[in-house]
Amino acid sequence: YSTQDLGAIIVAGDSAYEYYSFSQSLAPRFINSVSAIGEKAKPTNNVFAMVVPTSIDVTLNDALRAEVNSANQEKALTYFNGSIKNAITVNSVYDTLRSHRNEYIYFRTDHHWTALGAYYAYVEFCNTKGFTPVPLSAYPTVTYNNFTGTFYTSAGQSSTLKENADYVTAYVPYSNHTCTITKENGTEYEWDIVKDVSDYGSTLKYLTFIGGDNPLTTITNLDNPNGETCVVIKDSYGNAFVPFLVAHYSKIYVIDPRHFNTSLEDFVSDKVINDVIFISNISTTRNKIFIESMEELVK
Repeated sequence: YSTQDLGAIIVAGDSAYEYYSFSQSLAPRFINSVSAIGEKAKPTNNVFAMVVPTSIDVTLNDALRAEVNSANQEKALTYFNGSIKNAITVNSVYDTLRSHRNEYIYFRTDHHWTALGAYYAYVEFCNTKGFTPVPLSAYPTVTYNNFTGTFYTSAGQSSTLKENADYVTAYVPYSNHTCTITKENGTEYEWDIVKDVSDYGSTLKYLTFIGGDNPLTTITNLDNPNGETCVVIKDSYGNAFVPFLVAHYSKIYVIDPRHFNTSLEDFVSDKVINDVIFISNISTTRNKIFIESMEELVK
């Protein structure tokens, strides 16, 4: 590969990758905030925690990865999964994604995983929870071309990345459902779990998944009114993951702690919550803003 080091990212061939560094000071705070979820949410069943690797340790060529000064995510994930308390950690995500590394599971021009990568993590969640995963072939799909994401922007609109633009494929839940987004000021509006983003700008097409990062999104499966309920606490990696959960729950509350202004304990006080699912990419373990938001959520 021809490579170009651009500070926080490296461009190798037609793809960009974000460096990862382990934070000795922030890691314990991340662990403590995730460990506090069960105490504050008091679910009927379980808390599940899933920390997802980023592309640099999954899809980057191994020989090149050995020369890159980026912390070892496999070791870091072992540490996080072994340290988080009061939760069932989905430990198999790293190995599963590595086993599919030759597939289109991460974008080339953006830091997110694709819906296909999220699907493989969803299967591992189902295996841990005891659900039967819905076959990928059962989902209707939509595809949006000409996606250039955060890496493209960070790389100064690299011509290499632009010439190898991504596409976004979404797997559409087939259940009869509603999706309501609640903004910071309490305003509510109906939205699509998978939104038509054909007319969106080339950098915005990941917004097809649950309308992006919002304080609260409530999804109701009208075909399963008496099923279990869950709360998903997530960063933006969770956006592509949530649509796969619709088949299994009657109601899903999706919280992004960076925008949510109510404590988790107060939010669930009048609700019956069966499961809590925490999902984030490994970069949030060193992201002070995200960690402070988690600490506010579970205080």
